Amino acid sequence: SGETRAAAVISAFIGGIDSRKAKALAESNFRGLPFSALCEADFKAARREAETRAAGDSLSAHSVRVALGSVDAFVSHAWDDDHVAKYRALSRWAASFKQKHGREPLLWLDKA
Repeated sequence: SGETRAAAVISAFIGGIDSRKAKALAESNFRGLPFSALCEADFKAARREAETRAAGDSLSAHSVRVALGSVDAFVSHAWDDDHVAKYRALSRWAASFKQKHGREPLLWLDKA
């Protein structure tokens, strides 16, 4: 799509690589995270997963390879956000999504 091409061009400009290579790299590495893989504590510790998960149990280990752009939501987290409120809001949204679509949502989370 035009948006994908534009994103690849911007990535190539920033990363100093050819836009076609940037797009191919994005397509081969794009991953999504099932909502059920998240817990409230994942939003509490700023990139210190050792405090919230067992050793070796990173969020990225729960992500799955998906087609570029096929996640249901992009979630960005600011570490001074209220992690409890954020998780509760996401939980309500995920429940509504599941009721409407018959499956749990797949997220792109900037932490994963």
